[in-house]
Amino acid sequence: MGEATIVTSIQPGTLVFIDPGETVGHEQRGKRPYLVVSTPGKAKDRPGNLGLIVAVPLTTTGRPWWTVVRIPKDSTGLEHDSFALCHQVRSLSVDRAKHIIGFVSDYVLTTVRLVLITMLST
Repeated sequence: MGEATIVTSIQPGTLVFIDPGETVGHEQRGKRPYLVVSTPGKAKDRPGNLGLIVAVPLTTTGRPWWTVVRIPKDSTGLEHDSFALCHQVRSLSVDRAKHIIGFVSDYVLTTVRLVLITMLST
């Protein structure tokens, strides 16, 4: 899949492999899968292409925190069961997306979005 195809294929629910670049403090670091939760530059009723995605990093280490959502590997393209770190949500350039891994179910995407809504409203 070429770079242009990757960018146009990214939508909410897409799992993409991203190198986030330099991080500091407690920010999740290293190349890893991210779950795309929003593509603000693709809003049909809004002008402009922002070239950004809003995504949460995944890890294979579970934590007993309410901001962490389990993502089963079944039918996702992930090699292992993973966990979405909603408290690490980031806005990233679509150019950071190296390749598409797969997609999560509507249930998983909705669960992650509900955690984000709750987190951002406190």
